[in-house]
Amino acid sequence: MRLRHEPLELVTAFEFRIAHGTSAGHANTLVRIEHEGLEGLGEASPAHYYGERRELVERALELWAPRLGEDPFALEAIERRLRDALEARPRRGPRSRWRSTTGSAGSSGSRCGGCSASIPPPRRRRA
Repeated sequence: MRLRHEPLELVTAFEFRIAHGTSAGHANTLVRIEHEGLEGLGEASPAHYYGERRELVERALELWAPRLGEDPFALEAIERRLRDALEARPRRGPRSRWRSTTGSAGSSGSRCGGCSASIPPPRRRRA
């Protein structure tokens, strides 16, 4: 399998406004996984309120690319390799997250990126 990615700039028709801020566009990453002539597409959308950035997504994808293997149906083995690769990397503080990346690989043709073990639990608000 081959994983490729490229920047994907999205401009919204209307300004998007929530409690965390306002935006008129998104700096996402288009993800392509190819195997034997078939290609799956996905998109990683970093959540800025979790401290994610496109650069973090791209580093995770580059880390994962050589670990996909050759069997796209060996989902448990793929998930284990990707999870182990992320867990082996040192984090740079509590805001270092891989949340947006773990979903992108799953939407690119398999669920290999959706392994919940590699996604930290959401922070709870204090009452």
